[in-house]
Amino acid sequence: MKELSLKRLQLALLFNSISIISYQIVLIQILSFVQWYHFAYMIISIAMLGFGTAGTVLFLFKDKLLKNSSKILPVILILSGLTMPIVVYLSQTSSIRFDTMLYFIGNYQIVKLLLTYVLFTIPFLLGALAIGIIFTKHVNSIGKLYFSNMIGSGFGGLLVLVLTWIFFPEKLPSVVGLFAVISGLVLFNRIKKEFYFISLFSSIILAICFLYSPELQPSEFKNRSKTLLLQDSKIIDRQTSPHGVIEIISSPMIRSADGLSLKFQGEVKGGYAIFSNGDLSGTLLSKNQNDSSNFLNYTTAQLPFVIKNRDKVLILNSGSGIEILRSLNAGAKSIVAVEPNTSLVDILTTKHPELNDSVYLSKRVSIHKTTARSFLLANDEKYDLIILPAVDAFGGTSGLYSLREQFHLTQEAMTDMLSQLSLDGAMMLNVWLDYPPRNSLKILATIAEAVENRGLTKLQNYVAAIKNWNYMTIIIKPNPITTEEEALVNDFCKSMLFDIVLSPTLISEERDRYNKLFDDQFYLLVDKIFSSKNDRESLFNEYVFNISPAADNKPFFSQFLKLENFNLLKKEFGDENIPFLELGYVLLYVTLIQILFVAIGLIILPLFKYGFSGKNKFGVLLYFGGIGFAYMFIEIIFIQMYTLYFGNPISSASTVICLMLVCSGIGSYATHKFKLVHNKSKLILAIILFLLLIQALFLRDILFATIHYSLSFKIMIAFILIAPSAFFMGMPFPIGIQKTSEQSPSLIPWAWGINGFASVIATVFATVIAVEIGFASVFWSAVLFYSLVIISIKTFEVKF
Repeated sequence: MKELSLKRLQLALLFNSISIISYQIVLIQILSFVQWYHFAYMIISIAMLGFGTAGTVLFLFKDKLLKNSSKILPVILILSGLTMPIVVYLSQTSSIRFDTMLYFIGNYQIVKLLLTYVLFTIPFLLGALAIGIIFTKHVNSIGKLYFSNMIGSGFGGLLVLVLTWIFFPEKLPSVVGLFAVISGLVLFNRIKKEFYFISLFSSIILAICFLYSPELQPSEFKNRSKTLLLQDSKIIDRQTSPHGVIEIISSPMIRSADGLSLKFQGEVKGGYAIFSNGDLSGTLLSKNQNDSSNFLNYTTAQLPFVIKNRDKVLILNSGSGIEILRSLNAGAKSIVAVEPNTSLVDILTTKHPELNDSVYLSKRVSIHKTTARSFLLANDEKYDLIILPAVDAFGGTSGLYSLREQFHLTQEAMTDMLSQLSLDGAMMLNVWLDYPPRNSLKILATIAEAVENRGLTKLQNYVAAIKNWNYMTIIIKPNPITTEEEALVNDFCKSMLFDIVLSPTLISEERDRYNKLFDDQFYLLVDKIFSSKNDRESLFNEYVFNISPAADNKPFFSQFLKLENFNLLKKEFGDENIPFLELGYVLLYVTLIQILFVAIGLIILPLFKYGFSGKNKFGVLLYFGGIGFAYMFIEIIFIQMYTLYFGNPISSASTVICLMLVCSGIGSYATHKFKLVHNKSKLILAIILFLLLIQALFLRDILFATIHYSLSFKIMIAFILIAPSAFFMGMPFPIGIQKTSEQSPSLIPWAWGINGFASVIATVFATVIAVEIGFASVFWSAVLFYSLVIISIKTFEVKF
């Protein structure tokens, strides 16, 4: 059979790579909706698992696959595209669909999760197998082919952002699968009848999958699922975007009155709530509908307006607009609302402004669509009041958000906010009181550290906190709370039957006067936090949970589990309850263990059947394992660092992935175009190390210095910073593959397999390192791995 031309292979690789990277992001969107956001790292690992397994399959059946490549390639590429919507459909069937919250109740959930692993791996396996066949058979053109692969991946990362504005997540697998089908058709002989039949058949399958896409079933424990169980509940509008699915649900039973006083005698009317990916963003209140906003005056969060008039207010993560409504009612003259979810703001300003009294359209309100921390870094104005979003949720979150990066709750963020308050300004935080105490203690510890970072003493003079039975409101001032202000706090609490938790001259009898806590040890812990730095540090070390303040380097505010206390917690609360205290953190390690065993089973063990022999085999394994770990670590740390810079995690991920893959692709092409680099591997790796060291030392300062510039200028800055290192990072893999094929061809399967294995583990392992030690450690770990690659060349005399 006639061999396929290089140009057709490059075009097929381009479309296939667009499909694969798009499908990866689509699965992240789907799992964010049906489960919880933190399964994104699992999808990246599954994609890498597909690539690693494909390498193993390729070299177990190398001769047959290469001999019949012209026939096999179109088939597996088309199958890759067709299986994308099919596996999503199967994953939503009752026999396979798993629920995070039920993971530790019966082993069947473990089986369901493993089945989900296998299902989602299939399209990646097929697409990667096609890439592997092309790379192996045309190894002399690896630079050009790798270039097409990377360019397609980079373009796919941008294309899927456009598609998510148009199609809902359940429709997207069919759309992105079309690109894989096209890649297969590119390689078909278009003269033969089979081409037309397969084209028609594939189109019909994708059309059916698109028109009859499955209804995505969110976890029964998500806010959306529980709300839809209410009387007369219905979804009145849906909107999709890269931020996820925005939904507005109506029901007369929807009521929200956080921190409400027992003195309130009116009725809190039901109505509407808005959700983002199934998570509650807030209820929608309007004073024009039954005057429902009146109850806001009876809540703990009214405290800063009771103490003083606030002309200029900054509201971070403004969500459904309740705090905007409160500020407008209190007479604020200028309100700055910061909300990163552009779709949420759009639906409340263009389609349903009446549901929250059109607060976002008020002339007194200005909207900034960015993250809270990014806005603070780019802004130097002074405010009379800064309002942060509530910490945790009613009933708790079972630690599901323990891996969420919350940069607005770090001690650096708190310190910045205090510096942006006017002389009599205040910052307000609300927190749900959990048991055992974690969120409340950690936020108070963060506040204490932030106040102390300003060189202040007698910390309790700058903080006041009040509570009802399950909700606490805290205000922090840059200057001491005056006697008059403290008197107003006392009067407000007496009139509303609230308890004082903290104030400059508080006496213990004033606590638990109206709303007694389950355990009064909470107050002793609070006093210890504010007594002295030594007592606070002692508490951090002794307390069974991690309540040390989050930092920009470790922004995981909701991560409370200390691994060394795991057995103690099991003894105290019982085996069956531990996961529901810190579920997200436990699942991270469960995922790491599961993906490790699956990767060993699908990638490493089958390779022993092929044999493990060849010259400098340990050096080859260290080389390819090192570049696999290092590349993924750098990609993850860049996404994290640029999230603050762009003020949007979606913009950060798409920009970083696109720039890294495209520039790495160009670097790969350079290895083919300029043959001299094949003898300069150590020099290339040294350049990579040098560029990474420069970024480790100066990147943060550069980003902070330019964060207030326009988006187009920041993209240019990102290109200047990312492109050079990504360009050279694209060279080691194709150089290594070509040189290994020349020196020890029997080690090619192991080179491919160990690189895939490292990439699979790296994604989850990087998350573990970031949570335990910090993001900076992920960066330095990547530097270490590239150093090991250089050692592998020198020590084992691998002639790269």
